Amino acid sequence: MILSAARKVLHAVRRRRLRSMKGKPQWARVPAGFWMYIDPNEWLGHTILMGYFESDLTYFITQILHSGDTALDIGANQGYTALWMGRAVNDTGHILAIEPTGIAFDRLQQNIQRNQMGSVQCVRSAAGDCEGELRIWVAPHECGHSSVFNIDHQDGFGEIVRVAPADTIVCETLGDDALSRITFVKIDVEDYEPLVLDGMPQILHKSQPIVWIEVNPPILAKGGYTPGDIERRLNAFGYRLFQPHFHRNAIGIPSLTLEPYSDLDTKLEGKMADMVAVVPDSQGWRRIQRSKIRILQGELTHA
Repeated sequence: MILSAARKVLHAVRRRRLRSMKGKPQWARVPAGFWMYIDPNEWLGHTILMGYFESDLTYFITQILHSGDTALDIGANQGYTALWMGRAVNDTGHILAIEPTGIAFDRLQQNIQRNQMGSVQCVRSAAGDCEGELRIWVAPHECGHSSVFNIDHQDGFGEIVRVAPADTIVCETLGDDALSRITFVKIDVEDYEPLVLDGMPQILHKSQPIVWIEVNPPILAKGGYTPGDIERRLNAFGYRLFQPHFHRNAIGIPSLTLEPYSDLDTKLEGKMADMVAVVPDSQGWRRIQRSKIRILQGELTHA
């Protein structure tokens, strides 16, 4: 009862803070402790300031990233996830925050600089399967929804950006040896996930990183893809898929469970979901085993 009342009070305080911004973008310290330039009119800014944004992913990051690690945030948007990654790896680690669109990239750089997150390096590029240029449809009032194939946003506009394979981006920024020491990759690129995977075969083969990837069937379909296209690409490198389930108990302590998952085209039933991909017996798998993350039965078996 007391904890429930406390949560309601906290919720009300954050609501008042949002109202006090009067719809004006400004710097704010968010519940995670970071300073971020928040637009309260955006869904992203609203949910970050309320403390609700991707709690499952940020908890996962605290469990599997350690000091000195190297990780990739592909589709970094305004940098919230990259800030969590940077805090986890400390100054001895390396985070590449990869974001192609101008509006989001400017916010990303500002947020990283404001928090003096020296372990995070921002790269303005799309990650794909080839080098060249790419037209991305930008949603100006919700830049995190910018997409290559989904052009339904009212008032959206096209932006030509650089595109390069993630393997190439890593070599350019961190050196060739980094291809074999990447611990974790987050991919959230609003429909372009299959092509991102096509552009990182060396990373997937040499590092076998844990992969957290968004799977959004309706958006994928606009590019001619299905969730199975993501699943098959990861399976080809020995990965097995899990669906993460995040929970807080009565006193607010978080936990995360991984449910073995396969046949995404059938089981997702057209619904968006995040997936965790891991290779059996890899360093990433052993790291998950040593963490507080629980794996349901029907668990990982050798392919």
